[in-house]
Amino acid sequence: MRAAGRRPRAFVAVRGRSAAKAARRPASRSVPPRPAVLRPRGPRAPHTGPVPETAAAGPTPPLPERGHVWVDDADPALLLMRGEVDVAVVEELRDRLGAESARGTDLAAVLPRVRVVDVSAVTFADSSAVGLLAGLVMALQPAGDALVVRGIGPTVETLLEVTGLLPHLVVEG
Repeated sequence: MRAAGRRPRAFVAVRGRSAAKAARRPASRSVPPRPAVLRPRGPRAPHTGPVPETAAAGPTPPLPERGHVWVDDADPALLLMRGEVDVAVVEELRDRLGAESARGTDLAAVLPRVRVVDVSAVTFADSSAVGLLAGLVMALQPAGDALVVRGIGPTVETLLEVTGLLPHLVVEG
């Protein structure tokens, strides 16, 4: 609806913009020209020069070791971690133990006797490993027990510091 005494605005197209927008913006903006894209024409010639040193240097380094998490058969209170402990490794542990999900609390429910975790051979850990440790900590806290973690290296220590889990753990060598 139109207010009494007001006339509708007249819009005049100026280079694809309304007169109101044209009045607010400068008529021409200086835009630097795009650089030309050089593309070769015709088929590419085969490489005939020497092989770069980076491509010819020695054998390919081995892939990082896939992680493993398991409960020690001789000591059921000891959980061992080795290699790269990521979501795939924690999911595999969940499948072996028959837990409902890979959440730390669900895994802690099927690992009730674990009191010590050995991480001395861990080369990489992600949030799944932290979630597993946090679930074990939360399962032990109501009874007044603490989770003992052995062999924390600099990578795992930094991860536990950043996530705020380190103060809730008892660290051994």
